[in-house]
Amino acid sequence: SPPVALEDTRKQISVLVVEIVTPVQAYDAADPEVFMQTVEPLLDLGTSVVKQQAGIVVHRGQADLTVIFGALAPVEDHALLGVQAALAVSRAVHDADQATQVKAAIDTGEAIVRVRMLPQGWRVEVNGPPVRVAQRLAHALKHGVISVTSRTRKAVGDSLMVEALDPSTYPSLMHDQ
Repeated sequence: SPPVALEDTRKQISVLVVEIVTPVQAYDAADPEVFMQTVEPLLDLGTSVVKQQAGIVVHRGQADLTVIFGALAPVEDHALLGVQAALAVSRAVHDADQATQVKAAIDTGEAIVRVRMLPQGWRVEVNGPPVRVAQRLAHALKHGVISVTSRTRKAVGDSLMVEALDPSTYPSLMHDQ
C-alpha cells in the first residue's frame, strides 16, 4: 500500500547534522568496502547516541546523520538537546576511534514536519530552513568543529558558551551565522 501522511505541521525544531570524517576519506581511491567497514559502526554509534538524547534520525548518508529535536512532542529545550547530542556524538566517536573526527552544525527554526506511515513502520520527514542551513554549515566546517547558528545560540541562552568562528576561515558563512 502507498505511504500515508499522518500529519503535516509547522513546528519550531532544532536540526543537527553530524559528519564523520575518517582518515580513509582522505584517499579518493579508498576501497569502498574499507570505507563502509570504517564508517558504518561509527554511524551506528552516532545514531544510538542521538536517540538517547531524544533525537530522531531523519537521514543517514554515507558518512553523515541529520537529526531533529522537538518535532513529535513539544520540547522547550530542543536546541539544547541538539547541542548536547552533538557533543555526545563527538565524544563517543573519539572514544571509539581517535583518528576519526566529527564536525557538526545545529540550527533552530520553523520547519514542516511530516509523519508518514510506511509498510515497514512510521517515518518522520522534515523540510525547512533549519535543515538546509545545518547541512550547509556542517559541510563547510573544518574537522573537529561543532557550530551553532545565532538562532540556536539564542534558543539555548546562557546554557551554552560559544566562541565565534574566525571570519577569515569561513568568509562565505559569516552572513548566515
